[in-house]
Amino acid sequence: MQINFKYQNIDFSLSFNKNLIIFGSNKSGKTSLLKLLKDGLNGNNKNFSLNSLECKKEEYHIIYFDEETDFNNEFKFTKNNIFKIFLYDAIYKNIDKEKILSEINNSLDNIDNAVNKYLDNNINNNFKNKLTFNIDIDDIDKIIDKFTTIYVNDLIDTKEISKSDKRKLIYQLLLFNTPKDKKTFIIIDDFDLYLDNEGIVEILNLITILNKRNCHFIISTNNSNIYNYLELNNFSIYKTKDYKLINFNNIDDILKKYILFEQYQNYDSKMEYLEYMQDNYHLITNNDLNRIKNTLYNFQKNNIGIVLVSNKVCFTSLYNNILNNYIFYKDKFELELLKLVCEKLLTDYEITDTI
Repeated sequence: MQINFKYQNIDFSLSFNKNLIIFGSNKSGKTSLLKLLKDGLNGNNKNFSLNSLECKKEEYHIIYFDEETDFNNEFKFTKNNIFKIFLYDAIYKNIDKEKILSEINNSLDNIDNAVNKYLDNNINNNFKNKLTFNIDIDDIDKIIDKFTTIYVNDLIDTKEISKSDKRKLIYQLLLFNTPKDKKTFIIIDDFDLYLDNEGIVEILNLITILNKRNCHFIISTNNSNIYNYLELNNFSIYKTKDYKLINFNNIDDILKKYILFEQYQNYDSKMEYLEYMQDNYHLITNNDLNRIKNTLYNFQKNNIGIVLVSNKVCFTSLYNNILNNYIFYKDKFELELLKLVCEKLLTDYEITDTI
């Protein structure tokens, strides 16, 4: 799939197969971008197309939520509440409401008769105005709305439920309420909010399951750990920086440049490095790439995650310099790979010391 749109008056394109994840620091434009994508997919933006076609209203099922999506509002049984709608679609439409109402009112007539008999004997005989009592329920919704209590893990007080569990429950509720006859786009700003590592993995596994139901996710994060957990076959990766969009899908290009740097260190000729790269780039094999992916690259995923969510990082070879956005490297080879990642992601970097 390819989305074309204007973002900050600049033409952009996003390409993805199953899901899209957008990394970036705070205030880098992630939230604005996701709201734009939501409006575009809902058919509310003429400068927006999916696979070169303008999106029409209600053509797709769109679910959007962010940190303002409130657990207490969603897990109530009120008129327009998603939890009620979810259950109504599955069960409530199939019950005989008229029969239930008739049976309830027949039972309540016994109370009416008893109360009215008491009123006649004790009040109405002594006053000109006559009082009568009638319990009449004309809508089963009134019973459900007033008397339904929802328990979560046997708890009724939501204050006893952790924020991470509330977040996962919202996801479970909203994400499974997806139609089978429409393509669904699920847009989540800061999808890992309140989640620990175990919770993040749970949600990523849930995403994989829902992909099979014609659901596609567009999510954002400023958590550097996320990159380490991603199945790269399931996600296309972008970074926002100063309202720019940077494509980070072609990791092979970075790894090829690194392999050439590695080889050049053992090269005896006086050929310049750039010339050597140009002459040998096409000679890199899949075996070469797999060797680096299974060794150096896999061990640097956490550091690559830091670069994805940072505007600037500092590289150091000294443990006592480790602070926020400081990345430790042990040799010039690790440093070269991380520099190439920074250059690709337009992340400024500083090297505080050299080996």
